[in-house]
Amino acid sequence: MISILRDFTKTWIFKGLMILIAASFIGVGGASYFSGSNSTDVIVAGNVKVTAAEFKANVDSMKRYYETQGQTITNEQLIAENIPGRLLAQLTDRKATIAWLDRLGVRPSSKLILAEVAKIPLFFNSVTGRFDMDTYRQQLASRDMTDKMFEADLREQIAEQQYISSAQAGLEAPRVFAATDAAFGLQSRDASMFFLSPQNVTMPGEPTQADIETFYKANLQRFTLPESRAASVITFSVVNYAKSVSVSDEDLRQLYESRRASLATPEVRTFVQVRAPDMAAANKVSAALKAGRSAEEAAKANKGEVISYSLRPQTAVADDKIAEAAFKMQTGEISAPVQGTLGISVIKMGEIKIGSAPSFESARAQLDEELRRQRATEKLNEATNAFADALAKGEEFDAAARRLNLTVAPLEPITADGMGRSGTNYSTYGALVKGIFDLPQVGSVSEVLPLGEGEYFALKLTGLQPSGAPPLAQVQAELAVLWRREKAAETINAEADKAMARLAKGETLAAVAASYKAEVRSQKAITLQTAQQMQMPQAVAARVFSSKAGETFVAEMPVQGVPAVAIGRLDAIHQGDATQANTMATMSKAQASQALGQDMGTVIQKNARVAVKAKSNTEAAYRALGLEPPAAAGSESSSKAGSKS
Repeated sequence: MISILRDFTKTWIFKGLMILIAASFIGVGGASYFSGSNSTDVIVAGNVKVTAAEFKANVDSMKRYYETQGQTITNEQLIAENIPGRLLAQLTDRKATIAWLDRLGVRPSSKLILAEVAKIPLFFNSVTGRFDMDTYRQQLASRDMTDKMFEADLREQIAEQQYISSAQAGLEAPRVFAATDAAFGLQSRDASMFFLSPQNVTMPGEPTQADIETFYKANLQRFTLPESRAASVITFSVVNYAKSVSVSDEDLRQLYESRRASLATPEVRTFVQVRAPDMAAANKVSAALKAGRSAEEAAKANKGEVISYSLRPQTAVADDKIAEAAFKMQTGEISAPVQGTLGISVIKMGEIKIGSAPSFESARAQLDEELRRQRATEKLNEATNAFADALAKGEEFDAAARRLNLTVAPLEPITADGMGRSGTNYSTYGALVKGIFDLPQVGSVSEVLPLGEGEYFALKLTGLQPSGAPPLAQVQAELAVLWRREKAAETINAEADKAMARLAKGETLAAVAASYKAEVRSQKAITLQTAQQMQMPQAVAARVFSSKAGETFVAEMPVQGVPAVAIGRLDAIHQGDATQANTMATMSKAQASQALGQDMGTVIQKNARVAVKAKSNTEAAYRALGLEPPAAAGSESSSKAGSKS
């Protein structure tokens, strides 16, 4: 369906529709190009720029996300899959659209941004269950972001989403789109085919030693193994030290008394703060509230602003002076004007819930765990300091471990992407893998390093295997298998070419199949659904549903690494029931309109790039990540002002 819709975007009908949108882009104006190939900016789109540092932050954020999913993205993968280039293209589309919208004056208000931020559960206080400014900033700081950076990003997302949604509003795909899709989905097809495999084609003999040597040299890159390193590791864990910690009842009671205040549930209050522009207005607001007017009415009449707090602790109030005043008031009380840090306000107090402290017994388990962890941490610190001091004085790694009763565990050879020789994936322990590959040579010893979650480790590099292909003798058996498999594929494909040539000259499918002692299999009324149910190979199904009646085809379909091909003919195409097709077309019309809307969004982005003369610097993107740019990229890859979408 998507391909049909995309084909429609090339027609004069769709271009006529798009010219209304495209024309508005062309009249917007231009933006400057990069001053030269030595620019360090990764993207310039109108007045919007993305620096090398910002681009690197985007990639680092993506890598951190995958690490939380147990996957590590190596530099080799970044290059092999052109991740920097793909991310650069997506980011350029977005920044160009934002720059264009900014020129049009499409900018979400600060009030809207803050309202959206306040809806995000990540920023809710775990106690109150509501948005909390401190939690908001702490969560952003843990992701190397400030509130300004996050709000700017959110502003861009909202602006782009609102504009594209508005452009797509009311868009309805022509009924012929859904009708064509429905008719295709209800078609059934008859096909006949036979299969060529090592069973009915003469295979090459066993490879000679010369064959294997030639194959090895020609495919040396395929067998090259990355550098691997083996190490000994000592781990220091708070959990392990906690097992040997003793905690008495007296210890717990002393901790309870010292922590009583912090264990208590804080007092929370519901109140309204009406911020006024000056003292005179504040006095009028106070009088209006005391006269029974609502906070909204009082604020509107005096150019004020209403800020509501619902069962919030004192620490959740943004203005410290307002918070102090509010938590001295009584239920229903209306204050005189209060001079806060951020301006003058009047407070109307609502519900008050007094805080409470837990009993010793109810807090006992929590205190026990906390005290054990605290003492375990002290033991861990003593052990790590003692071991670090021993190494600093020149004591040998293993000897120091024995003297301090520490366990040294051997680690199997590991590659830089965290894969062990046994197939174990160590990439979730990123600090450990990095520590191993930071050691300069065999015998080198690391400092005591953090592993995370109360664990630390120290390393000694015990072995290093440089990258390179293994010796021929070591992989001779595997090479023979690969050689036979590739030669078999070459032979079968060559025979398939001969068979197709014979069919093109007029021989029947049955005659060609018989010459290979293969059986022709005919299948009737194949639909997209039945093709999936019978697990028809994807390559074969693609040819069956893309061929014309009477057309012959060939499709590769290896089975578990064994080469094979299908040679067939599409015998007939049967159209589906017209009534059923009409019903399906009606049901799928919304999906067709949605797909058309997505294509419109793509057109909007491309034309925005033209309008603001967006330009992206591939070389700067790669260098921002410490990578060598692809040779083919040259000094710059850009979306130039005159390019057509």
